[in-house]
Amino acid sequence: MDAKTIEWIIFGPLIFGLILISWWAMGESHKRLDDPNDDRTVYLNRLRQILKLAPYGVFRVTIYRQSGNIHAEHQVTGSKEDALNTAIATFRRAGIDAVHVGANNETQLRIGRLYHDHRGRKEGKKIGKAHIALEQRMEAPASTPIPVPDLIPATLMEASEPSISIQNIGITCDCGQRSELAFAAIRNERVCEGCGKDATLTPVQIAQLEVAAEDAQREAMARYHAGETDIFVERKSKLAGDEPTTLTDQNIKFEAAKEAVEHLGLIKSGAIATIVGMMHGLAEHPRAIATAYRKDGAQLSRDEKKAAHIRANAFMSRQAYEDLTDKGKANPLNGHELTLLRAGFTENRYRRIRLHDETPDNIKDYFVGFEYQTHSSDCPFCKRVDGTIVQNAEVAILPSPDCVCETANYFVSAKMDWLKNIA
Repeated sequence: MDAKTIEWIIFGPLIFGLILISWWAMGESHKRLDDPNDDRTVYLNRLRQILKLAPYGVFRVTIYRQSGNIHAEHQVTGSKEDALNTAIATFRRAGIDAVHVGANNETQLRIGRLYHDHRGRKEGKKIGKAHIALEQRMEAPASTPIPVPDLIPATLMEASEPSISIQNIGITCDCGQRSELAFAAIRNERVCEGCGKDATLTPVQIAQLEVAAEDAQREAMARYHAGETDIFVERKSKLAGDEPTTLTDQNIKFEAAKEAVEHLGLIKSGAIATIVGMMHGLAEHPRAIATAYRKDGAQLSRDEKKAAHIRANAFMSRQAYEDLTDKGKANPLNGHELTLLRAGFTENRYRRIRLHDETPDNIKDYFVGFEYQTHSSDCPFCKRVDGTIVQNAEVAILPSPDCVCETANYFVSAKMDWLKNIA
């Protein structure tokens, strides 16, 4: 028996045992991923739900390589979600979709990849873990309404006790003729009494009025539950057309949903209000929200699902299927989710800028600009702007025409220079 045979007899079982242990550990990690009650090992899209960091503040986000060396370091001023997204963006670019969670409290979060990646000669340079630390706690910014141009009154609503009524909608034609329209009649064909032209509202304009009515109703009920009575909620805006619209706190959800519906072409324009309604629940992942929507209501029959190329155990209500365009029906289970994702990324960019607008002046003094963080090297827009810094007015909140990403999933975050005022 030669020396090599002896070495194999001695070390072979040990090596084989280590391989078995590694396989077992990987298997256990993936089992924990599928356990909704296990917060130690989670997919990236679940991190937001279990995040315990302080809601607002100045955060330091440090990304480490597998070797232990620092890969990148970021200073993020804003919400805890802003800080988390900075780390997640790096992990997604590295092809990591699930992590182990270590410390998770008000002052720090530690996450790391499930297992060491030994592939390739540069394994030490691969992303390994991230640490988010709270450096300065900040108060949550007050919600400051943005003035809305006093143009066309869209929806008037008053609430007295729990009952709510919607008053007639005042609409002014381009010719100057003003008329009133009952909310129940917004889908009816109309002719302007002044100029005689067709004044029938488009599906997008109908959706805009429906969204405004739901938003006003939501505000009225919130004020009622806070103890107010004889509540009058007014909404004024210009009906949607081809001209650019100034984004405000009141219209951002509608404009984001409208852009996503029109660009992707998966959902009919008459269902914009449905996407806006889903956006109010974006604390959950869009897939869960879209699934819940498809699950609600009368379902397609088994034969109808088969004809539509939908698996038998999938949820698809008749209303959800009716929302889809012919293009959307080619992949019916993804239409609402992809549209919601794109709209959600747009609103996220807007909210980040608004959060900065409400940042205390002593913090704003260190503001340099907004830094783009993108995920695609194949998209000409994302490749061009990744890592660049622009000022507020230059940020492409609505997806840039140059962005070919399906969900336009690029972020912006406030870039701070804490040594800026040091001589």
